[in-house]
Amino acid sequence: MELKECKERWVDVFLTNPTTESYDFDDKFCCSIQSVEFDPGEADAIAYVTENDSDWILPTWSKEYDTPAAAMSEYANIKVGDLVRIGNMSVDAFTNYLTVIETKVITHVANATSEALRVAVDGGIVIGDTLLSKPTSTSTVDYVVGGVSLFKKQLAQNGIAHIAIRVNASLNATKLNTSVLSRNIPHQTLRQTQIASNVQLANRNQAYHYHSNCKSAFPLEATPTEKHYYPLYRHANWNREALRVKLDHGVKQVLAVKLMGYSLINKRHVGIQHAHELQTDDYVILRVKEIEGHVVSNNRHVHGSFAVLQSGTTSDNNTGATEYSRYEPGGIICVPNEPTNTIRNLTIEVKDRLGNDAHFGRFHLWFKLLTTHG
Repeated sequence: MELKECKERWVDVFLTNPTTESYDFDDKFCCSIQSVEFDPGEADAIAYVTENDSDWILPTWSKEYDTPAAAMSEYANIKVGDLVRIGNMSVDAFTNYLTVIETKVITHVANATSEALRVAVDGGIVIGDTLLSKPTSTSTVDYVVGGVSLFKKQLAQNGIAHIAIRVNASLNATKLNTSVLSRNIPHQTLRQTQIASNVQLANRNQAYHYHSNCKSAFPLEATPTEKHYYPLYRHANWNREALRVKLDHGVKQVLAVKLMGYSLINKRHVGIQHAHELQTDDYVILRVKEIEGHVVSNNRHVHGSFAVLQSGTTSDNNTGATEYSRYEPGGIICVPNEPTNTIRNLTIEVKDRLGNDAHFGRFHLWFKLLTTHG
């Protein structure tokens, strides 16, 4: 039989993020951050910069991040449930993706480290009253010398410096790496002796690492977004609206829709420790708008759907993002289409168990459609 006489054929359909959406990178730089802790007994929201592991983080440079321009940072767009990651491989606080559990507006930042602490820079110039003294056994939150607070600094409510976020992991994003290079060491000295200067928290604004994306082998300064040790990146959420593809004009009728495989990449995963604080999904509901599904369930959002898809396994990390894929050579599920139902498009909706749009990061779907042509 010649191919032109074959009226039925299987057509591959691959759905992913809509190509009409502007999308460049998975991650977007927000700001540099530090670890902080809170005293639950205090009425004021005071963030204590700490060298302990903590699940709370805060932007570092108050003068830089208090500006109205900083309110345009990706940090200002962070919401509960978003994915973020911290650091680079060259720093101790390098992480995989973390889920944001909570956000909090603070009024003051205080020094709870073992050193004097620089908390503000403005255009690279150190501001005189932004060195918070090392706390002592007699220090209190209101410790003041000469009218200047040496232990605590009030933050403006502009920009992003006053917004702390809690993630589903404890980490130290304050303590400096002992092998760090200091920007105030001449280039010739670096090249000739290969020495490193121990940078303290009092002058941490002068510290940086060499990164692979620097423009020269001995740059005067690391890339502006990575020179402050612990950069925070926000994962760019993919479009969670319906995924839609238009079928070829040569398709006369769709006889059956078969799901061959799917993959979920960078889907948030809060872990068992925080499952009571943020909804987690062990499955997602797949609906095809143009065809009636055959799933039977006591969950009204599941009932009548095209398929219920597993979205992770018990081997996933307790923190980070889920990456899960499944493929069956014979197909995962195949749903026949009524002869009277003409399908010109394939529109996919992905819902959670409550019927809301599911958080699925990047979602790729591979279908095979049994079609007639004419």
